[in-house]
Amino acid sequence: MATLRALGVPDGHLAGILAWYSLIHFEPAELPLILGEFARCVKPGGSVLLGFFDGPAGEPFPHASVVHAFLADGLNNPQWRSGVQSIALKDCTSGESGAVYSQALTGPKGRPLQGDYKITDA
Repeated sequence: MATLRALGVPDGHLAGILAWYSLIHFEPAELPLILGEFARCVKPGGSVLLGFFDGPAGEPFPHASVVHAFLADGLNNPQWRSGVQSIALKDCTSGESGAVYSQALTGPKGRPLQGDYKITDA
């Protein structure tokens, strides 16, 4: 049996991962390990889809908001994503909708990649 901490598949084996309301049950300190495992298992160009709570508060679930904040803040990428050489906030507030990050990665065959990305919903 696999866990999110160790999926039990070879590197780059999965086309995608769906973690629908799964990560909210882990302590924030475990997120780099789990997200690093996702990054290891997904093939280049693959996808990871994460689900979180949104909307008015119902029953208290405080660690869900902590997990969401960690993932939405692109400056945390080096903690869980392999190959991040550098990342910087270019515009807006880190972790909020509209934040733009500039990131340099080590791509396939060690090729350097540089690009910007924007948080569209946080």
